[in-house]
Amino acid sequence: MRRTCITFSLVALAACQHGGGGQGTLESAATATGSKAEGPVAFNWHSGADPSQGTIEATLPNGTEFNGTFLQATATVSGDAYAPYYSAWGDPVWGRPWYVGPADGFVTEYSGQVLAHLTTTSGTRMRCRFTLRDPSSGLTEGGAGDCQLSDNQTVFNAQLAPGQ
Repeated sequence: MRRTCITFSLVALAACQHGGGGQGTLESAATATGSKAEGPVAFNWHSGADPSQGTIEATLPNGTEFNGTFLQATATVSGDAYAPYYSAWGDPVWGRPWYVGPADGFVTEYSGQVLAHLTTTSGTRMRCRFTLRDPSSGLTEGGAGDCQLSDNQTVFNAQLAPGQ
Protein backbone atom coordinates (compact mmCIF):
# COMPACT_ATOMS: atom_id res chain seq x y z
CA MET A 1 0.00 0.00 0.00
CA ARG A 2 2.80 2.43 0.90
CA ARG A 3 4.52 1.94 -2.50
CA THR A 4 1.19 2.62 -4.28
CA CYS A 5 0.76 5.91 -2.37
CA ILE A 6 4.29 7.04 -3.21
CA THR A 7 3.81 6.17 -6.89
CA PHE A 8 0.46 7.98 -6.94
CA SER A 9 2.02 11.04 -5.28
CA LEU A 10 4.80 11.22 -7.86
CA VAL A 11 2.31 10.94 -10.73
CA ALA A 12 0.14 13.65 -9.16
CA LEU A 13 3.12 15.97 -8.75
CA ALA A 14 4.18 15.45 -12.36
CA ALA A 15 0.64 16.26 -13.51
CA CYS A 16 0.89 19.61 -11.73
CA GLN A 17 3.94 20.67 -13.72
CA HIS A 18 3.77 22.50 -17.04
CA GLY A 19 6.58 23.42 -19.37
CA GLY A 20 7.44 24.14 -22.94
CA GLY A 21 9.89 25.75 -25.28
CA GLY A 22 9.98 28.06 -28.23
CA GLN A 23 12.11 30.14 -30.50
CA GLY A 24 12.47 33.68 -31.80
CA THR A 25 15.02 35.61 -33.84
CA LEU A 26 17.50 38.06 -32.31
CA GLU A 27 17.85 41.31 -34.23
CA SER A 28 20.67 43.78 -33.61
CA ALA A 29 19.91 47.30 -32.45
CA ALA A 30 18.71 49.59 -35.21
CA THR A 31 21.34 51.87 -36.74
CA ALA A 32 21.33 54.33 -39.63
CA THR A 33 21.70 51.36 -41.99
CA GLY A 34 18.94 49.35 -40.31
CA SER A 35 19.03 46.26 -38.12
CA LYS A 36 20.34 42.78 -38.78
CA ALA A 37 19.06 39.32 -37.83
CA GLU A 38 21.66 37.71 -35.57
CA GLY A 39 20.21 34.20 -35.16
CA PRO A 40 17.79 32.06 -33.17
CA VAL A 41 16.87 32.59 -29.52
CA ALA A 42 15.72 29.49 -27.62
CA PHE A 43 13.07 29.81 -24.89
CA ASN A 44 12.07 27.37 -22.14
CA TRP A 45 9.37 27.97 -19.55
CA HIS A 46 8.18 26.06 -16.49
CA SER A 47 5.29 26.43 -14.07
CA GLY A 48 3.63 24.51 -11.31
CA ALA A 49 -0.07 23.67 -11.29
CA ASP A 50 -0.89 27.23 -12.34
CA PRO A 51 0.34 27.72 -15.93
CA SER A 52 -0.26 31.47 -15.72
CA GLN A 53 2.98 32.11 -13.81
CA GLY A 54 6.40 30.58 -13.53
CA THR A 55 9.97 30.78 -14.71
CA ILE A 56 11.33 31.41 -18.19
CA GLU A 57 14.79 31.17 -19.74
CA ALA A 58 16.14 32.46 -23.04
CA THR A 59 19.46 31.66 -24.71
CA LEU A 60 20.88 33.99 -27.37
CA PRO A 61 22.84 32.76 -30.42
CA ASN A 62 26.14 33.62 -28.67
CA GLY A 63 25.20 31.47 -25.64
CA THR A 64 24.19 34.33 -23.31
CA GLU A 65 21.54 33.03 -20.92
CA PHE A 66 18.66 35.05 -19.46
CA ASN A 67 16.55 33.82 -16.55
CA GLY A 68 13.42 35.31 -15.08
CA THR A 69 9.73 35.02 -14.39
CA PHE A 70 6.52 35.30 -16.35
CA LEU A 71 3.02 36.28 -15.30
CA GLN A 72 -0.25 36.23 -17.20
CA ALA A 73 -2.19 39.49 -16.97
CA THR A 74 -5.56 38.69 -15.39
CA ALA A 75 -7.94 40.53 -13.09
CA THR A 76 -7.43 37.90 -10.38
CA VAL A 77 -3.70 38.58 -9.87
CA SER A 78 -2.89 41.02 -7.07
CA GLY A 79 -1.56 44.44 -8.02
CA ASP A 80 1.63 43.74 -6.04
CA ALA A 81 2.46 40.84 -8.38
CA TYR A 82 2.61 43.29 -11.31
CA ALA A 83 5.02 45.71 -9.62
CA PRO A 84 8.24 44.29 -11.16
CA TYR A 85 6.70 44.32 -14.64
CA TYR A 86 4.97 47.69 -14.37
CA SER A 87 8.05 49.50 -13.02
CA ALA A 88 10.45 47.84 -15.47
CA TRP A 89 8.28 48.53 -18.48
CA GLY A 90 8.02 52.24 -17.78
CA ASP A 91 11.75 52.59 -17.04
CA PRO A 92 13.49 55.06 -19.40
CA VAL A 93 16.48 52.69 -19.80
CA TRP A 94 14.41 50.88 -22.46
CA GLY A 95 14.37 53.89 -24.79
CA ARG A 96 10.63 53.95 -25.12
CA PRO A 97 8.36 52.46 -22.49
CA TRP A 98 5.89 49.75 -23.51
CA TYR A 99 3.33 51.13 -21.08
CA VAL A 100 2.86 54.69 -19.85
CA GLY A 101 -0.64 54.59 -18.34
CA PRO A 102 -1.81 54.34 -14.74
CA ALA A 103 -0.97 51.24 -12.72
CA ASP A 104 -4.62 50.15 -12.54
CA GLY A 105 -4.82 50.16 -16.36
CA PHE A 106 -1.81 47.86 -16.76
CA VAL A 107 -3.89 44.67 -16.37
CA THR A 108 -6.45 45.85 -18.92
CA GLU A 109 -3.75 46.79 -21.45
CA TYR A 110 -2.09 43.38 -21.25
CA SER A 111 -5.14 41.15 -20.68
CA GLY A 112 -4.73 37.85 -22.54
CA GLN A 113 -0.97 38.22 -22.58
CA VAL A 114 1.96 36.84 -20.63
CA LEU A 115 4.58 39.32 -19.44
CA ALA A 116 8.14 38.22 -18.78
CA HIS A 117 11.15 39.94 -17.25
CA LEU A 118 14.53 38.22 -17.50
CA THR A 119 18.14 39.13 -16.67
CA THR A 120 21.66 37.81 -17.24
CA THR A 121 24.22 37.39 -14.46
CA SER A 122 25.92 40.55 -15.79
CA GLY A 123 22.71 42.60 -15.49
CA THR A 124 21.46 42.84 -19.08
CA ARG A 125 17.66 42.74 -18.98
CA MET A 126 15.01 41.41 -21.34
CA ARG A 127 11.30 42.16 -21.30
CA CYS A 128 8.80 40.10 -23.30
CA ARG A 129 5.10 40.07 -24.02
CA PHE A 130 3.38 37.06 -25.52
CA THR A 131 -0.21 36.98 -26.76
CA LEU A 132 -1.70 33.67 -25.66
CA ARG A 133 -3.39 31.32 -28.11
CA ASP A 134 -5.95 30.44 -25.41
CA PRO A 135 -5.84 32.79 -22.40
CA SER A 136 -7.97 30.44 -20.28
CA SER A 137 -5.20 27.80 -20.55
CA GLY A 138 -2.23 30.09 -19.81
CA LEU A 139 0.97 29.12 -21.60
CA THR A 140 -0.06 25.46 -21.93
CA GLU A 141 -1.53 26.29 -25.37
CA GLY A 142 1.43 28.47 -26.39
CA GLY A 143 1.66 32.04 -27.60
CA ALA A 144 3.56 34.49 -29.78
CA GLY A 145 5.24 37.81 -29.10
CA ASP A 146 8.33 39.99 -29.02
CA CYS A 147 11.07 40.87 -26.56
CA GLN A 148 13.43 43.79 -26.08
CA LEU A 149 16.85 43.70 -24.44
CA SER A 150 18.15 46.60 -22.37
CA ASP A 151 20.92 47.06 -24.99
CA ASN A 152 18.16 47.76 -27.59
CA GLN A 153 18.44 44.44 -29.41
CA THR A 154 15.09 42.79 -30.04
CA VAL A 155 13.74 39.27 -30.30
CA PHE A 156 10.98 39.21 -32.86
CA ASN A 157 8.46 36.59 -33.87
CA ALA A 158 9.01 34.61 -30.67
CA GLN A 159 6.80 31.53 -30.73
CA LEU A 160 6.18 29.57 -27.53
CA ALA A 161 5.00 26.08 -28.39
CA PRO A 162 2.15 24.46 -26.45
CA GLY A 163 3.47 22.91 -23.27
CA GLN A 164 2.98 19.60 -21.56
